Amino acid sequence: MAADKSAILWLLAFGFFASTLSIDGPMIQPFGFPKNSGVGSKVNVHCSLSRGTVPVIFMWKKDGEVVNIPEEEGRVFTYDTFSMMEINRVKASDVGNYTCLVKNSVGEDSFTAELLVKDIWIYK
Repeated sequence: MAADKSAILWLLAFGFFASTLSIDGPMIQPFGFPKNSGVGSKVNVHCSLSRGTVPVIFMWKKDGEVVNIPEEEGRVFTYDTFSMMEINRVKASDVGNYTCLVKNSVGEDSFTAELLVKDIWIYK
């Protein structure tokens, strides 16, 4: 009987530790740009994990191309569970669809938000 209890306790402990060691694919919390962005305004947008096992790799794209912001125009900060993109002074050429991609060893996720700028007309 004592051996049965020990075995049960061991199985319960093993199950607990195994479940805490599981690796989850990343999932991004939806985000958006401020609606009232005007030419010359500063814009920050945060891409955060709502779940997922670290370490993860973040990447930003604009209209399908990797974002490369010159230092004087803005920057991207990346930490363990989130990444933030900052544009110091919005201009017409910043308008577009920005995608945050995140991946870890078991999966990836992405989310896209559109940056619109007040008082700019774009003809296509």
